[in-house]
Amino acid sequence: MTGSLPFGLSAPRPGLESDLFAPIFTTSRIAGWTANLLERYADSRLIRPDSEYIGPQERPYVPLAAR
Repeated sequence: MTGSLPFGLSAPRPGLESDLFAPIFTTSRIAGWTANLLERYADSRLIRPDSEYIGPQERPYVPLAAR
């Protein structure tokens, strides 16, 4: 989860100027991007989550007109 959702839910509360929404959001994103870059440079590889397709292996083709 990113920090966007909690911030988006709490941003409209009283006391936080609406002019500060974009700078606060941007600052949190830059911090995350910087951490990601530092991790990549430390390992010299791109970090991607593992994924495995578990759906049906083969499905018959159905022409668009028949759908």
